[in-house]
Amino acid sequence: MNLRSSDSLALVTSAATTVDVDVAYNDEGGGATGNGSNTATAITTATTTTIQVAPTGAFVRRCIKSISICNKDSSSNTVTVRLVDTGGSDGTAATVQLYKVTLA
Repeated sequence: MNLRSSDSLALVTSAATTVDVDVAYNDEGGGATGNGSNTATAITTATTTTIQVAPTGAFVRRCIKSISICNKDSSSNTVTVRLVDTGGSDGTAATVQLYKVTLA
């Protein structure tokens, strides 16, 4: 999956359990090169959390290599990964559900 400068990834959690998230990515284009990086996020509330922001710079895309999500609690939690596009051609935001699962 590639994120453009108007895209981000969000995670919706249904319960207040401890959920760890790691997003591995590499920025490409616009002079950006690298061996890759990651964004680690710890979530402890039932909320919507941005787990990966949009890349910065002209003509840069963020190539998502993997997303790892772990519920560290004994209670279950339904998590939903969403793609958020704030740069629609008509100026409106669009949110697309990519994946939904209940983690035990």
